[in-house]
Amino acid sequence: MKALRGKRREVLEMYRRTRPPDVPAKMVEAATARRLAGDPAGACAAARVDLDVDIPMITRVYGRELAEKIVDDLHHVVPDLLRWNIPRGLDGPGAPIGFGLLRRYREGGGANLLVRTGNHRRGRRGRLELWVRCRSEGEADLPDRVPGLYHLPRAYWDARYTGELRALCGGGPDRIPFHGGDGRLLDVLPTGPHPDDPVAMTEWLTLLWDEGRTGEALEACGIELADGQRRTWPQRPWIAVERLVDDARTMLAEGVFDPGLSERPRRPARTIWVECRDEGQAGTDIELTFGDGDGGRVTARRRGAGLGESRLLTAPEYRHPIDLDLLRFGLAGPDDLHPAVTRALFHPRGTTAPPEVRRPSVTGAELMERAFHRDTAGVRALLDAGADPLVRDRSGLTLLHLLPYLDHELLLARLLAAGVDVNAVDVQGHTALHAAAVRRLELEHAGSIAREPVEDLIGRLLNAGAVDVCRERGAPCRAGAPSERRARPGGEDVGRLRSRASRTDYRSMARLASALYSTGKDRRQVLAECYGAPFPDEFFALADQRPLPGHPPEDLRCHVWRLVLPPDRGGPVPVGQSSLDDYDDRAVLERDRRLVPVLRLRDHRTEYGGLVLCYRLTELARGEPTVFGTDPLGDDGRIERLGPSLAAVLRDYHAIVVDRLEMLRRLDPDHPDVGALPTHRAALRLAGTLLPAGAPVVDRAEPSAPFTAPVPEGTLIRLRAQASRDDYRSMARLAWALYSTGTNVRDVLRECYGVAFPEEFFVLAEALSRGSVSGQETSLPWGLAVPLERGGPPLRHWPTLWPAERRIFDWDSDLVPLLALYGDERWDRGEHEWRVAPHGRLIHCYRLSELAAGRNGVVGVPWRRAEEGGELSADSSGDSLLAVLHEYAAARYHLDEWESRQPWSWGADTIDDQEVEASRRCVAKIEALQRLVDDRPSRLPP
Repeated sequence: MKALRGKRREVLEMYRRTRPPDVPAKMVEAATARRLAGDPAGACAAARVDLDVDIPMITRVYGRELAEKIVDDLHHVVPDLLRWNIPRGLDGPGAPIGFGLLRRYREGGGANLLVRTGNHRRGRRGRLELWVRCRSEGEADLPDRVPGLYHLPRAYWDARYTGELRALCGGGPDRIPFHGGDGRLLDVLPTGPHPDDPVAMTEWLTLLWDEGRTGEALEACGIELADGQRRTWPQRPWIAVERLVDDARTMLAEGVFDPGLSERPRRPARTIWVECRDEGQAGTDIELTFGDGDGGRVTARRRGAGLGESRLLTAPEYRHPIDLDLLRFGLAGPDDLHPAVTRALFHPRGTTAPPEVRRPSVTGAELMERAFHRDTAGVRALLDAGADPLVRDRSGLTLLHLLPYLDHELLLARLLAAGVDVNAVDVQGHTALHAAAVRRLELEHAGSIAREPVEDLIGRLLNAGAVDVCRERGAPCRAGAPSERRARPGGEDVGRLRSRASRTDYRSMARLASALYSTGKDRRQVLAECYGAPFPDEFFALADQRPLPGHPPEDLRCHVWRLVLPPDRGGPVPVGQSSLDDYDDRAVLERDRRLVPVLRLRDHRTEYGGLVLCYRLTELARGEPTVFGTDPLGDDGRIERLGPSLAAVLRDYHAIVVDRLEMLRRLDPDHPDVGALPTHRAALRLAGTLLPAGAPVVDRAEPSAPFTAPVPEGTLIRLRAQASRDDYRSMARLAWALYSTGTNVRDVLRECYGVAFPEEFFVLAEALSRGSVSGQETSLPWGLAVPLERGGPPLRHWPTLWPAERRIFDWDSDLVPLLALYGDERWDRGEHEWRVAPHGRLIHCYRLSELAAGRNGVVGVPWRRAEEGGELSADSSGDSLLAVLHEYAAARYHLDEWESRQPWSWGADTIDDQEVEASRRCVAKIEALQRLVDDRPSRLPP
């Protein structure tokens, strides 16, 4: 068996090291005992899993059928097994990560049972949270698959399905892969296919995949490699290749729903992506394309999914359980696993069905039905007729839980006298006090002034001995149930927090917001006090629509989104662990402290790309929701007025994106960006609903890029006059205008620079778009060499090299910066000297004068000096850019080969065979590009 090394060993070691202390035997025993006793809330509490499922609300709003299905699943959730199997991150280290979908429900209009980590809430780090998201009013359906949401098979968390773990491993009735019937690891493994033995076939396919022989493995499963794909993939996700096609077809047959569509597609899609985001680490996805019919051709290639793509098969679905890898590589034995996993993998014949869960008694159904329908008179009549006041429904609710919807003055004393426990908990662990607090919040959010009855009920429950049992378990009640152990801040406390709050310190703002929420203020009042100005209605309407279509979560990192969440919705969000969480706010406030960052826009092929949209406090104080924009990564510090309101700017932005993507779909229907079109359509519709009739919109005196229709000659003349090589956007606008008139890429570059570029430049432009060349390319001229069928030129420069590009232009306008190559030096311990790859630490440039003369020689400018303001020089690097790249790549390949043979690297895993092979392939790619240039006829003018 191939030795385990590199990232895979790191990942498996992380699981081996972190899971046992996170899921100790005592936790498994306690959670199992509570689950078998019919107490799902107690089982979850024992496994450090929080339940955030409002069964009464789901029953009232979405119907009893959906509520009963959810309750039934909650009784079979094995929370300790869920904690054992949940994906974990390498950078945690080993902490559970992200959001997971456990089950979809079609009843009641649709709902999803989900799991998330508790890291987003103060004091909940390391905890998990089960919650249900129901379809909201006006929402066509819940999206099945969105980026960042993994799907966790039921075998990983449902007591009724743990037997399927064996099938997920590729096991048969007698054994699992790499193990004999006695459970011991095999000494001899198959060296060829075994179609008559599915387990041996799984072993052979897995070994092929481990060795990087991906072409053989895929073809053995009926998957063809797409044209141009290599048969060996040194970097690849870990896949249960034997069931990849079946898993993908099952996903497609479900009819993946995108939130931008008004209804589910009538026919299954033909393409999916195997999402390579193992343990939170990004990689290159695998694209699978299916022919027509179940027996159609299936092709595979390595290609990243487009932004917003929803057809993603996630890691827990497409790979073997982590436990199988731990077992087969000798990192764990059967006794080291979760007991349920051990039973499923090694004792299938002795495994019986899960013990039947003992449910709470369900008597007095008619009495509870009357209470659910808020029929106080009917409840009293049934009690008078002898109905049991201690009745509980399947979700554990007592009549006290339903008092917020009844006349408590007529019923509370009677129920308490009959012995109903004031602190009885339902399956979620919630008491009547919690239910009353939830009702109070519902009335507050609805703007109702009729809150006195529920406030009176809360007071009476407290007088009867009710306590905040959420806090008793070590977690504050998300609904704000009062407790003597949690006093509200007084006026002096709020005043002190207000005096210490600073917009450059999110922690201080979050403390002030929490204190204000705890005094009963709503989110409008909280934001007004935190920022000193009232926020417009459109902002709160957007906050109610999160997650926003067309905007990934990282676009909403600004402080204001975290402060607008009241405590009942998990806010204010605690301080993040990454400095990126605060970057936009800090960068914008350094430019203008009056600005309030709201939202970052990502599409760099629009004028808005890279901008952070902001309100300004002076305008908000006047009741004007004017929106400004600034690029935190830009070096000019420019602040632009964008439009009269956030809704107007978002409508304009998404309209531009939709037009561009519609054009791209006509030119190349398979372009990955086209997959985001439905999402941006949905965002455009949402922005339109937020913009009142007759409200001012974004108004432009002149058309702006991207141009999706041919521009008139007058516009072209104006853009030619405005274009300057020290202003990237002016050059990109001119390129868009030229492309819109049908100009090809070579003539676009000729017009922008006044000279013809050599053929190697256009060959390299295509290779750079695929990530096939080492180094860091400049913004100009590469950003202009993107024809419309490839998406069109970005309208914002890449920030990394742009300052150096401008300085080189100011120093010598004859130079055209192209590519910066990283330095590569290795210390030779035997000769006591450095071995250095040539051309590193330089920005390599063409000269316009040389290009005009038909020569494409390259000169190198010191990279660091160009960035830091040192004295510049330009020395010859080679006769062409490809020649320079070949010499650089060949030198790095020889350095890798040399280092891999040195005694001091043995065992250190500094350079392995895969890295040497990757260096060799890099040289081969450049040689292939050189042959391609030689085979093409010269396009230079005579």
